[in-house]
Amino acid sequence: MYNEAMTVTASDFRKNLFQLVERALNGERIEITFRSRTVRLTPLEPSSKLSRLITRDTLTCSPDEFEKTSQNQDEEISRQWEDKWRNRL
Repeated sequence: MYNEAMTVTASDFRKNLFQLVERALNGERIEITFRSRTVRLTPLEPSSKLSRLITRDTLTCSPDEFEKTSQNQDEEISRQWEDKWRNRL
């Protein structure tokens, strides 16, 4: 299940605590050496790669609809910008 362990000193573990814990939670085995002894950091329950996927926002429209919406937004932004600066002159 686990690949080769990453070995760090106790000092390095302290400096990089959160990054190393995150790596362990992602399935990497971390070994910490302290006074010639080793402690292993592994998650209690191994997680699957699929469970670590991040939900992303996506567009669910055709390219033509996207282009039309982009043009409308550009026009609206231009109009607002012109209104703002016309009032200042």
